[in-house]
Amino acid sequence: MQQYEKNSSEDVIDFLKIFKVFKINIKAVIAIVIVSLIFGIAFSATQKKTYTSTSSMAAMCSGTANDNSPEKYSFSANIAGTFALFIKQDIVINQVSEKTGIPTDTIKESLSSSADKLIINLSYKSEDPKTAQEVLTEIMKVSIDVANSKAEDGLSQYPMFEESLSILSSPSEAKAPSEIKHNMLYALIVGCVLAVLFVGIKWINDDRYKDPAEIETDLNMPVISTVFKYDFEERK
Repeated sequence: MQQYEKNSSEDVIDFLKIFKVFKINIKAVIAIVIVSLIFGIAFSATQKKTYTSTSSMAAMCSGTANDNSPEKYSFSANIAGTFALFIKQDIVINQVSEKTGIPTDTIKESLSSSADKLIINLSYKSEDPKTAQEVLTEIMKVSIDVANSKAEDGLSQYPMFEESLSILSSPSEAKAPSEIKHNMLYALIVGCVLAVLFVGIKWINDDRYKDPAEIETDLNMPVISTVFKYDFEERK
């Protein structure tokens, strides 16, 4: 039987046809997704674990204990924000580096500090859980010592921080969050996208007629009869 190629100038997306292409190539689609998931698992296995220790501090400007004025709250919030930046300055990091033997650049890259109203949240990352906890402990000690340090004349070098900082939580035991779930999700998304692209390419490149109406439209000729595909395996 002679096979004609499509001559139609308009390619209308037929979702039913796309679904049929999916159905025909279901094994290939499943294989693409499975291979992507395998790559995701393999990638997770090759990643180095990074352990994170966290802690928090509070900032409250000195004053009477029952002074809850908006001005005091606002100033305390400013202290927290300023200290979150101060803790990563060389005057603190250099001392931590001397005590721990870790390069200053590594400490700065691994240390994260942010202020949330009156709370200062700290975290430190390291490939060794013990190191992460110990370094963060040292950072908190040094930063408070520097903030409360005195000049030669006995006056505070940083009046803004004097007696304004307190530890809310000591550095926690460092933990390494599992990345396998994220990597598996990304791999699944990539696999599905590749499967859709595969089916789309197959659908675009498939120039066979699948419906008598297509022949009548393209050739402007009536279809007298058709020979249906007989699936012998299903009949067994």
